[in-house]
Amino acid sequence: MIVEPAKHISVVKIIQSFWSKPLREGIWTVGLQQACGWCDPVFFFMSQTLSCLTLRRLYDRVELYTDRAGYQLLIEELGLPYTDVHVELDRMNAYPSALWAIGKIYAYSMQQEPFIHVDNDVFMWNRLPRFVEEASLLAQNNEVGIAFNDVHIRDVLSKADVLPRCMSRIPDTCEEANAGIIGGSDTDFFGRYARQAFEFVDKNLGCLDRLRYPFYFNTVFEQYLYACMARREGKKITYAFDNVDAHFTQVCRFDKMPQPGWYVHACGVYKKIPAVGGRIAARLQHEFPDYYGRVVEWFLGRMTGGSRKEQRGDSVKLSVVIPTFNAGWLVRHSLQSVEAQTCRDVEIVVVDDGSTDDTVRRVEELAASDSRVRLVCQSHRGMAAARNRGIAECRGEAVIFVDAGDYLHPQFAELLLRALVLNPGADLCMTNAVDTVEYDEVALGRRYDEPVMAFGDGCVLRRALFMGYRRMSS
Repeated sequence: MIVEPAKHISVVKIIQSFWSKPLREGIWTVGLQQACGWCDPVFFFMSQTLSCLTLRRLYDRVELYTDRAGYQLLIEELGLPYTDVHVELDRMNAYPSALWAIGKIYAYSMQQEPFIHVDNDVFMWNRLPRFVEEASLLAQNNEVGIAFNDVHIRDVLSKADVLPRCMSRIPDTCEEANAGIIGGSDTDFFGRYARQAFEFVDKNLGCLDRLRYPFYFNTVFEQYLYACMARREGKKITYAFDNVDAHFTQVCRFDKMPQPGWYVHACGVYKKIPAVGGRIAARLQHEFPDYYGRVVEWFLGRMTGGSRKEQRGDSVKLSVVIPTFNAGWLVRHSLQSVEAQTCRDVEIVVVDDGSTDDTVRRVEELAASDSRVRLVCQSHRGMAAARNRGIAECRGEAVIFVDAGDYLHPQFAELLLRALVLNPGADLCMTNAVDTVEYDEVALGRRYDEPVMAFGDGCVLRRALFMGYRRMSS
C-alpha cells in the first residue's frame, strides 16, 4: 500500500524518534517500563505505524531518528514510509533504558531548521493550526499544578545531586510543557536545551536508584526543563491546546477517533488500558488494512513464536488437530475447509481413533495432494485420547481443535490468531458456531453473523463454543 503525501506544499518538517533499547529491554518486564509504557508490545507497533501513516497523509516531510535495530524493525521489516531516516541513536546505548526520553533529546539536538517532533503515540487527522506550525517554541499543552506531576518533579528535585540554574529544589509552582508534540523555529534554543538536558542527566545518573520512580526522571529532564529554560530566557511557548485537564480528556478521546477528535495522544496511563490499544489497532485496520496485516503477521512470527522457532526449526505457526472415528462421509468437508484457510503456515494433524469405515482411506487421498496433512492412527480410545495424541504430535505455536464434522470460514484461523496476538494475556480463544446439516456456502453464510441463539430447522447458534486454545510455552 502506498501512502500519498500531502496534496499541498508544506514547509514544516515533522520528525519522530525511536530508541529501541527501552522496548527491547522492556518487553518482558512489568510495570511502567513495560514495552515503552504499553500494556503489550503489539500495541507499540500498531501505534508507531498508525502515527507515521496519519502524519504522512498531512505532511510532505516526515523523518525518523532511530538506531540500527529500530531501522531494521520499522523500515526493513514493517516498511514504514518515512521520507528520510537518520540512524543515529545507537550513541545513546550507554544510558539505562529507563531513560527512554534521552533518544528524543538527541533528536532535538540535531535539528538545524524549524521542526516539530511528534511522539509515536500521537495521531492526527488534520494538520496542526498554522499558529502552532509557525511558532518559535511549541508544545502540546501546559501542565500546571497537577498533583501527580508535582509529586514526581519534587522527588527528583529534592534528590538530584546537581540541578540546572533554572530549577529550584523547592519550586513555587511545578509547570511543564507536554511534549506529545514539541519543536519550533528557534533551533538555537533547542541546541542549548539539549546540552543542558544531557548535562542534567549525566550529573545525576548516580541518584536514579534513590528516586521513588526513576521512570519519571524523563519528564523532568524533558518537559519540566523545557518550560523552566523558556521561562528563564523570557521565551514564549505556544501551546496547541488550552485548558487541558489533569486527565488529558481533551486529547485522549479514543472513543471519537478520528472525528471530532482530530488529534489524539495516548499519553501516560492510557497506554496501560487494553481497550485503548484495541481502538488504535481497529483504526489502523480500518484506514490502512495492508499495514495492519503486515504488523500482525510480523508480530506473530517474531514476537510470539520467534524464540520457539529458533529452538525448533521445524515449527509452524498453527496446528489444526482433527480427531476422527468412523467419519469418512464427513471428514472431506472438514479437511477441505481447513486447507482453504487464509493462514497458510499450518499443519493439519488428523488423528484416527481406530475407525472401521473408510475414514483412513479418505484422509490418505487428501494428504497425497497436500503435504500439510498428516495422518496419525491409534487404537480406539475415545475422542479425548485422540485430541491428546494430536497435541503430542503437533509442532505449532497455537493449536485449534476441529471436529470431523466441522466446516470453517476461510478466515477462521487468521481471526483466531489475531485475537490471541491482540490479547496476549489470554490462553483460550472462543468463537460462535452454527450446528447444521447443510454444507452449502449460502446456507452457512446466512447464519454466520447471527447475534443471538436461534433454534429450528436443525440449526442452533452456540455462543462461545470452545474451538481452540493457545499452547502454553514450556
